[in-house]
Amino acid sequence: MAALKSEVRAYIVQMVACSDSPSQVIESIQKEFGMQPVRRNRVQSDVSHSQCRS
Repeated sequence: MAALKSEVRAYIVQMVACSDSPSQVIESIQKEFGMQPVRRNRVQSDVSHSQCRS
C-alpha cells in the first residue's frame, strides 16, 4: 500500500474532524486530488470524546 502525502492526510483529518462520512471523504479526495482511495479499513470515531467537543 502506498503512503499518502502529508497534504492528503491533513485533508482527511480535517474532513473527519468536521464529522464528514467516510463516503463523503472519499468523494472529496477523488475530486480534490484526483486519486482513488482504497476502502480497506473501517474507522470509527467517538464524537462524544472530550477532544471532539467545541
